[in-house]
Amino acid sequence: MIPKKFHFIFGLEPQDLPFHITHYLCLLSCIKVNQPDEVHFYCQHEPFGPYWEIIKHNLILHYVSTIQRLNGYDLNYAHQSDFLRLELLNRHGGVYADMDTIFVNTLKEEFYRKDFVMGREDIPYPFYGLCNAFMMARSGSEFGNRWLNDIFEAYNGSWNYHSVRLPKELALAHPDLIHIEPQESFYKHMWDEEGISQLYTNIDRNLCNNYCLHLWNHVAWDEHLANLTEEDIMTRDSTYNLIARSVLSLT
Repeated sequence: MIPKKFHFIFGLEPQDLPFHITHYLCLLSCIKVNQPDEVHFYCQHEPFGPYWEIIKHNLILHYVSTIQRLNGYDLNYAHQSDFLRLELLNRHGGVYADMDTIFVNTLKEEFYRKDFVMGREDIPYPFYGLCNAFMMARSGSEFGNRWLNDIFEAYNGSWNYHSVRLPKELALAHPDLIHIEPQESFYKHMWDEEGISQLYTNIDRNLCNNYCLHLWNHVAWDEHLANLTEEDIMTRDSTYNLIARSVLSLT
């Protein structure tokens, strides 16, 4: 069984700004929607600010160190997190999600009976890869061990070969070791123009088959998230704001 322990990684570089409302809502939605047994938060630099003070008492805080350089490449914080999240799942088992996630519907109990769970990333063309922004795993799973054994050698400095394309290749070679969900389950709206519009401008009310949404901070931050306030969430309708509003109503 996969334990109902949720793992989040943040603050692998110094924090200049207060903990953001979207990061607060990631954790709050996880707690309210999934009612986990434990929520683990891993950082090198602890967040600060009002939203952090509200949520931190619900978390088990860990200070971590990460790989800084591999195969001749300096690792940025995102790539450092790629390695750390897989090591954590292999060691402890549970559910991992990026901090630019918001949970929508409770994860199905049957997911916890799998060994390893990932969701498809179907752009830039069908079945491009398996996105590691959301994963579930039993501790010591064979898929996780195979991936961890290969990932260090496979890292080539590219954005996502080791974290998206490599698990797809492993899944195709060993389909019995992993359960793959359709893109809609965890990444219904992707990082392309259409997906970003659906998240932050339009309203998608058909989320019954969706467990969480990925917010794609790396492309949406400046225009849609950086200056977002609680008042914006409560007064401006969009797919994200309506979900965030419902989470805030549970506090």
